[in-house]
Amino acid sequence: MRPVDAITLEEAAAILGCSRSTVRRHVAAGRLPSYDRYAHRALARVDVEQLATQVYDWRAHAGDDTSYWVIGVAAAGPLGRPRAQVALG
Repeated sequence: MRPVDAITLEEAAAILGCSRSTVRRHVAAGRLPSYDRYAHRALARVDVEQLATQVYDWRAHAGDDTSYWVIGVAAAGPLGRPRAQVALG
């Protein structure tokens, strides 16, 4: 069954900070569940984000303009909060 929050292989690669072929390897190794026989058609965002917490080196990409992940005051906009509320103290 297709997950409600299904994302594409390209979206999964952006979240993980890797190539599409690396996403396929994560599926083949069982680190990333696939919900149909075509792994690139049914990846659940929650599964990809959970794997990203284990394998994504966010510190290396913290300043990247194209990073899926944001930290510090950069998170204020997406969270809809004033910068002061998310400032690292």
